[in-house]
Amino acid sequence: RKRERTVDELVADYCSWLDRRKGSPKHKADEKRQTRQAIGLAEVGSLPAAELRLGQAMKVLDGAAGPALPRKLLGSLSRFCAWLTDREVIAANPVLLIDRRRRPVPPKPRSRVLSLEEVGKVYNAAGRIAPARGKKADGAVWCRLVRFTLLMPPRIGEISSMRWDHVSLKGGFWSQPDKLTKNGDPHVLPLPPEALAI
Repeated sequence: RKRERTVDELVADYCSWLDRRKGSPKHKADEKRQTRQAIGLAEVGSLPAAELRLGQAMKVLDGAAGPALPRKLLGSLSRFCAWLTDREVIAANPVLLIDRRRRPVPPKPRSRVLSLEEVGKVYNAAGRIAPARGKKADGAVWCRLVRFTLLMPPRIGEISSMRWDHVSLKGGFWSQPDKLTKNGDPHVLPLPPEALAI
């Protein structure tokens, strides 16, 4: 009966299982989204899980475009299939049958960084931001966000998750809880005077 359940039904179970696991909410959300996207590209959602084959995994490679997306989607599909294998729903993970020469290679690490002159230009231009949507007054909010992002090292997702109870204005530091960081470790970051003012 387990083998007769559709892939979509089993993806729902897999997502519930992911929610119960340790890890950052963002990582879990990305994994669930990428798994569903891979299932969509493979066109197997309505099929019984037992019918998963190598050819369907190849559809993910053929349908995903970009330097990083094919690798991400194939990785998510492989983790889902490993989960199915562990539960004896399928006999083997079809993603592992893809020839090594066909598997996507990791994209080259980004090495481009802004020069101090470029950072200054972006910082100064932030004061002239006009939001594409919303009220004109929102420009001031976007200006502060852009400037704060230039002044601090965390990722934009971590900055957008910042809460007042994470900040000590008197101490001049920002305590990032473990659930908001990429590696799952808490961080304490000093706030330079310019960031503290924002």
